[in-house]
Amino acid sequence: MAIKPQFLARTVGELANKDAIFLCDTGTVTAWVARHLPVTEQQLFTLSGNLATMAFSMAGAIGAQLKFPERQVVVLIGDGGFSMLMQEFITAVNLTLPIKVIIFNNAKLGLIQLEQENSGYPNYKTALKILIFQSLLAYAVVKVGV
Repeated sequence: MAIKPQFLARTVGELANKDAIFLCDTGTVTAWVARHLPVTEQQLFTLSGNLATMAFSMAGAIGAQLKFPERQVVVLIGDGGFSMLMQEFITAVNLTLPIKVIIFNNAKLGLIQLEQENSGYPNYKTALKILIFQSLLAYAVVKVGV
């Protein structure tokens, strides 16, 4: 059974540390998180601005974790954006940074598909093949020692 993105965003916010730093990536994940992630005054929340750069969140999280090593850093990202940031992911693992990565997996580039449909174009090449998140997670857990 799939987890609803609204529930996931709300639950992450409720379980996060009181001074957590959230970095939200670009895509449909932005809409879900902006509407449903509860953020307190002590927490920080950032996302890519007008340029809507996909896959920026992990690089931002690395910077945030290095600047504030005592704080919890949480990346909220779609599966499309996550597939674009393997170098940053590996860097975070090799630096043993305790960044939490929450992947919203809908097996497509959802915002791109929506933009195509709204422009009157047929859906073209937005489906994502199954990514092997479990293998990456196993690598990260072994390397970081979580």
